[in-house]
Amino acid sequence: MRLKVFTLIFILGWCGIFLSQKIDLSTADIGRHIANGRVLVEAPLAEKQALLHTNFFSYTMPDAPFVNHHWASGVIFYVVEKVLGFTGLSMLYVLASLAAILLFWNVARHLSNLQLLHCIIFRYYPLLVSRAEVRPEVFSLLLSGVFINILYFRKYVWVLPFLMMFWVNLHIGFIFGFLILGSFILTDFKNLYKIGIVTVLLSLVNPFGYKVLLYPFLIFRDYGYRIVENQSISFLENLGFGVGQHFLLFKIIAVAVIVSVIMLAYRRIKIPISIFLPTIITLVMAYLGIRHFPIFGLFALVFLSYSVSKLIIPKLSTEVVGAASAIAIVLSIVFGI
Repeated sequence: MRLKVFTLIFILGWCGIFLSQKIDLSTADIGRHIANGRVLVEAPLAEKQALLHTNFFSYTMPDAPFVNHHWASGVIFYVVEKVLGFTGLSMLYVLASLAAILLFWNVARHLSNLQLLHCIIFRYYPLLVSRAEVRPEVFSLLLSGVFINILYFRKYVWVLPFLMMFWVNLHIGFIFGFLILGSFILTDFKNLYKIGIVTVLLSLVNPFGYKVLLYPFLIFRDYGYRIVENQSISFLENLGFGVGQHFLLFKIIAVAVIVSVIMLAYRRIKIPISIFLPTIITLVMAYLGIRHFPIFGLFALVFLSYSVSKLIIPKLSTEVVGAASAIAIVLSIVFGI
């Protein structure tokens, strides 16, 4: 038991090292988020309204309509930076990211052998830590972990609507909350549909009403310019922009997921929709926009843990699994260093 706990602590520490990067203020968005928070905390009401509903910082089009879907994250970042500085912001981001990994690990460990789970994490941790910059999306990763835990273990499920009320104001990734909830509703409609209805209603508690619920599907309609994190793998590879992006690792994991689905279906082993659906959808999203690598990696962690435990583990002894996991972890550390 002590070894398992030590291994988990080591894994989180290892991921934390790669998440702990110095903020590059020349390229990072954190300055804008802090400025958003400062306006919303200190500025007159007219400026707050302008920040929420228009392209506030634009010189040429300041009155263009805009849904500031991450406004609450800016308030949090501003307060943390004011009290604890940029070091505090980095600590917040690292701890929230590690908490997200831990939450998905908590579900995965109930579906798989613990040694195998640790092995899987070590084999593709670069995907989980690929967004090592302080961003509002960390709240979506964290709350996705909270949602999947509450729904998997069926505890405190009526907390979900109130969590969504905050999430919808923190980051556009609230759509993953609806994805998780919807996937579980498909497997247990009778007991969860009421929670789904209340969650939708409370998500309307935001400055933009129903518009923010549509925004995830409209945000790229008039984005204005291309940025790397929003591009597909094929597009970036054609430009020769693949160094340090872990494209090969993503492809290996994606193939593993697809092969697992085929093998589970072939052997007539139950494929849990509540885990399968978010994994497949985020796989496609990650291929089309590399900013989604971490969320796909978290869902894939749960799905692959389940798949491998059903397809391979029953045929192997505990000693073989332990030895294979130890070798994989050592190799990951060597190449990681």
